[in-house]
Amino acid sequence: MNLNSIVIKSDEVSLALPMVSDIVEINRGGFKIVYSAKIKNKKEALKLVLIPAVPQGQEQLRYECLGRVKREINVLANCKRPEIVKLGTLAPTEITINGHTFIAYSEEFLEGKTLLEIVNDQNAQNPNWPELKTLTILLLKAIQELWAHKIIHRDIKPGNVMRLADSRRLYVLLDLGIAFSIAETHLTVLPEQRQPIGTWRYMAPEMLRQNFRDTVSFRSDLYTMGQTVFEYAAKIHPLARNSDDLFQTVTRIVSQEPKQLIDLRPDLPKAFCSLIDQTMKKIPALRPGNIENLIQTVEDL
Repeated sequence: MNLNSIVIKSDEVSLALPMVSDIVEINRGGFKIVYSAKIKNKKEALKLVLIPAVPQGQEQLRYECLGRVKREINVLANCKRPEIVKLGTLAPTEITINGHTFIAYSEEFLEGKTLLEIVNDQNAQNPNWPELKTLTILLLKAIQELWAHKIIHRDIKPGNVMRLADSRRLYVLLDLGIAFSIAETHLTVLPEQRQPIGTWRYMAPEMLRQNFRDTVSFRSDLYTMGQTVFEYAAKIHPLARNSDDLFQTVTRIVSQEPKQLIDLRPDLPKAFCSLIDQTMKKIPALRPGNIENLIQTVEDL
């Protein structure tokens, strides 16, 4: 079960969470609903994560969902860099609405648009070089911070990067709901029987392998970062097509070389375009291997 078949009214959320007011739904997808809300007179992003009911004997699936929520919250609590969204006031709280169980918690409310919204805006101008340089550096710093905690985001994409109006904090990485920890016990139940977790069109090739957990590193996040920067710069995905079915998408991920950024944005520095192309190499070992050096390289351009 996912949220598409569940109707949750704002007043029902208010009854379950009396300390929360002015609740307005702003987004939903997968197992999560996001609201703008006031908590202790402060505007925050309220999140409800559905914990699906499971048949008797499959309780491990419930523990997996609870584990993912706990991991996301722990990562947000431990990561201090401004490039990653911060936790809000409401601590994780289990609630029941219309017979459905949710974990509710809050994050800071960010005023801005996702890169996906900007990409899809026909009237939006292409970002200039200084803006793309800033975006790349900030995403690299976010990846570096996560990797310091042995965490892979696993779902960097235009829809999970917010562009803010604050020039001191221009881009923020969102949604660590499927973050992967190489230092903790794996959460996925029967992974050999499950599809890979993530957004298919932004998935690194190695994440399609059943044994990806044995070798995964920050280079997978570099791949999805490269796709994100490319799509924001060129307003087109380097590989996927909107008309593709799942088989076509996977085929492109595994075997098709991505477009080159310089062909679509010849106004950008060639060295920068080459760097973005390198982050999208099919083989992880061919991608950059030192984040600090990579940040310095972009800063020096």
